[in-house]
Amino acid sequence: MLTLGSAQQAAHMIGDLKTTHLLRASPKAVFVAQLFGAVVSIFVSAGLYVVFSTAYPCINDLNHTTCAFPTPDVQSWRAVAVAVSSSTLPIPPSSGYAAIALGLSAVMSVVAKYTVVPPKYHDFIPNFNAIGIGFIMNVCTYPLAMFFGSTLAFFWRRMFFNNYQMYCFAVAAGFLAGEGLGGIVNAIFTIAGISGETHGTSVGCPGGVYCG
Repeated sequence: MLTLGSAQQAAHMIGDLKTTHLLRASPKAVFVAQLFGAVVSIFVSAGLYVVFSTAYPCINDLNHTTCAFPTPDVQSWRAVAVAVSSSTLPIPPSSGYAAIALGLSAVMSVVAKYTVVPPKYHDFIPNFNAIGIGFIMNVCTYPLAMFFGSTLAFFWRRMFFNNYQMYCFAVAAGFLAGEGLGGIVNAIFTIAGISGETHGTSVGCPGGVYCG
């Protein structure tokens, strides 16, 4: 699990450095900021865990079949922990074959993209990172957000390219930060008993059941 966690953080760091490159910022400054952020997050993460576990006790109870706070990443890590700690592997061989096939397909697609496929067709090569995210997310919230965001970015880039180059990444980062802060506010409202589940409306929700 420590190895997997380290690999995940390394992958996140690569993404941050790629963003740094796209924004033409200083990699050294980003690395230093990451170090300071890591120290601060030790205390912030522990505090936020207390807040969220208080607001949504179901995240600590494996007997709950549904939870207002679905934590898809946590469920993925739990599945990995169960798989590697079980005396018998609780995964059918077909899953392993599928994982190997998808991994090879991802490698072959990248190799083909930069050796065989002409640059004008690169946009049609599937992004296996996005496909992988779709596999591990058992809720539709994030895929839908990615779909609407990418659609907006597509038309923004096509119609206002210079404006897109200047503001797109900053706006996207703002949306991500805003979603996180909004989750904290919702958790606090839930603890205080004034959340949307108590005082909200089901207008626009499937089956007339509150879905906020």
